[in-house]
Amino acid sequence: MTFDKRAQIDAEQLVDEILDTFRTNFWIKEHKWFVQCRWRLWRNENLFNLYTLPHTFSMSTLDDKWQFKSTDPQDISVQSSNDIFYMSQLQALIDKAPRLYSLAFSGKLSPDIAKLTSKSIRRLDLSDIETYFNKPACTSLCHSALGIQCEVLLTQTNDRQNIPYLVKKMKNLRALCVKCNDKATRCNLSSWLRQRLPPNCSISDEANFAPSVRVQLWIR
Repeated sequence: MTFDKRAQIDAEQLVDEILDTFRTNFWIKEHKWFVQCRWRLWRNENLFNLYTLPHTFSMSTLDDKWQFKSTDPQDISVQSSNDIFYMSQLQALIDKAPRLYSLAFSGKLSPDIAKLTSKSIRRLDLSDIETYFNKPACTSLCHSALGIQCEVLLTQTNDRQNIPYLVKKMKNLRALCVKCNDKATRCNLSSWLRQRLPPNCSISDEANFAPSVRVQLWIR
């Protein structure tokens, strides 16, 4: 929906009025349904988008002119599915969501993810990207701002050695879900990991996602 700027409408006030209609017990307490509104000025008009959370954005449609408000600012999920990541736009979006907790990627992952920063993101979902994480990618993640503060990580790798490496290097990690496509340990990955992980790690039973095996780890 659009509104003519010449109508002198206070865009943020209008957004608050719209969101207030969704701040009822029915939406918030009974069903835990949350909505978000984004708006910006474009060609003398105020553009508004209203949608439920979580929501998938196409990064090619975002720039730093967009503003955001939600009925649940403590629980926002942002996911990008473009083949080409516009990291400056994504960083601008993250900056506008100071309570953003979870960030998920799919498709082609840009190496520039290591440059992203956020004070609030603690969960990274990299399980739906096109390629498996190799050792250089794991090293880059562990040294990145998001990797250092990450507490929950979902990812995939084709080298079992990367799993103990992530547990060792990511000091704040408390949960790891990983799909491993290492032919050497498709049938006994859990046993192999138990011999190499510290005693404060708990490992779930394996789940087959041919050609990969998925395991979940909890670090106490």
